[in-house]
Amino acid sequence: MKRITKRKMNEIFQEVKTKANLDYAVTEGTCCNTCTLEELATAYGEESLGIYLRYFPHGANHSPWNKQRIFYIAHDLKEEQKSIVRIILEKYFTVEWDGSDSKSITITLKEDFK
Repeated sequence: MKRITKRKMNEIFQEVKTKANLDYAVTEGTCCNTCTLEELATAYGEESLGIYLRYFPHGANHSPWNKQRIFYIAHDLKEEQKSIVRIILEKYFTVEWDGSDSKSITITLKEDFK
């Protein structure tokens, strides 16, 4: 079964951040969605735009990185950023997302992932 390293995920998220002109693209939350959103708003501002991986290294929502096969990405994006984010993610992952603001982006590694 294919796995992705944390380092490679960081590289992909950095590519997304740069090319989609995001304020943030982080590969882990704190302990839950609420705390993560508060910290992002504090660090980047209430009007900031970006993505974060709904991966929580601590707390009740913790799951070991090496056990992850499917990842969920929370987002706050402008319409023009959505297509850029999708195009980049689709280079590496199978992407399930209807483009809506309310649904997480679900990504799964492609079989030919390198």
